[in-house]
Amino acid sequence: MEEVFRLNVSGVHNLTKAILPLMRKGEEKKILNISTTLGSISLQHSKRIVTVPSYKITKAALSMLTVVYASELENEGFTWLKTDLGTENADLPVDVGVSSVLDILYETGQDGNGRFFNIHVPGWENVTGLNQYDGKEIPW
Repeated sequence: MEEVFRLNVSGVHNLTKAILPLMRKGEEKKILNISTTLGSISLQHSKRIVTVPSYKITKAALSMLTVVYASELENEGFTWLKTDLGTENADLPVDVGVSSVLDILYETGQDGNGRFFNIHVPGWENVTGLNQYDGKEIPW
């Protein structure tokens, strides 16, 4: 648990602290954290068949980190986003996932600050199984 926490939460926090001074000088102040619906507390009833507690717990903690930073830096014009991309066993090729994440990053403004968005991939909106990529907001 501690090793996964260091990677998924402390690592994101430390990198964010390191780059904030430079980002404060920039014009486009967008930060995007990549997560998974496995970290959604609201969706755990449908995700319980996936047994990776340390991953789920640390991604839930990343959600809180995202919301805290979004709230604290909102008045400075930052937009803080989180997306769902997948793992090494992901449904999608890397280029499709990256392209979908970048669409969210480029198309979302301050109205998306601190929100958790799923990527949108045409044809994946209503598939059967754990993963649908409908572009909708994911509950924390």
